[in-house]
Amino acid sequence: MLSRLVAPVGLLVKNKAPQPAPAQGVSDLLAALAAIRARKADLERQEQELVLATQAKLREQQEALEQLRKKVRDSGISTDGGATAPAAVSGAAAQPGQPALSSN
Repeated sequence: MLSRLVAPVGLLVKNKAPQPAPAQGVSDLLAALAAIRARKADLERQEQELVLATQAKLREQQEALEQLRKKVRDSGISTDGGATAPAAVSGAAAQPGQPALSSN
């Protein structure tokens, strides 16, 4: 059984290691560097666009939130977590001393 495990390893040792790729010249390395720098510049441009879009969306949402807060305040509802303004009593609400109507 040991011979079956050793045999494949022996074949790997006898075979030559893969040959490395031929060395690149200076012009090839400079071309690769230029390509990487171009990709980097593109990524930085994309990043800047995303930052600007995020900031614009944040401003829109802040403005919408402030408008909503104004509507709530104008309705007499406190947004500071304190007591709210009393609501108008509807005709269906129970009067003191009278039982409430059941919807069952």
